[in-house]
Amino acid sequence: DKGSLFNKEGTEMLHYAKNQDENIYHIPNGVSVIGDSAFYGCETLYSVILPDTVKKINARVFSACKNLQEIIFSKNIRKIDWYAFENCESLIKLDLPQGLHSIENRTFAGCKNLNCLILPDSIKKIKYSSFADCDALLSVTVGVGVEIDESAFPSHTKILRIESEKNFDKKDGHEKSSSKKKWFSFFK
Repeated sequence: DKGSLFNKEGTEMLHYAKNQDENIYHIPNGVSVIGDSAFYGCETLYSVILPDTVKKINARVFSACKNLQEIIFSKNIRKIDWYAFENCESLIKLDLPQGLHSIENRTFAGCKNLNCLILPDSIKKIKYSSFADCDALLSVTVGVGVEIDESAFPSHTKILRIESEKNFDKKDGHEKSSSKKKWFSFFK
């Protein structure tokens, strides 16, 4: 990988060589961890694709990658650490994988063009300032029982509706007592 660094076993990516001229980067199969600040400040990348072997993204991995527009997550991601995508200003859409349990402090803060966020049902906690300064965030879908820190989203963001997708009995059309999902919509 033209100057990128990996541990001896090839299971942890330690550093991406920023002098490469590619716009799309496929992290090699077999990598399970992307190390702290591995892509920090890389301005040439528009898209990064993670193989299903990746389970953890460490702190500040993609911070300040100002032109990063797309990240295709491994379906096996279990942890995305704090500040991992902070100030990725060109990131527009996030579709986080099932199995991820929390959004850490300031993980996506400063992604000012992020306007579509899809969270899996496995998310149970959205922590401090996770999406602070995400000025364009229009809507968020959150599963039932998710704990959301009061500062997780920008203070100027307004909740327009909180609804439940009800579980209806198909035979008689009556609502059953349990809800499947809650929908939270946030608008600027």
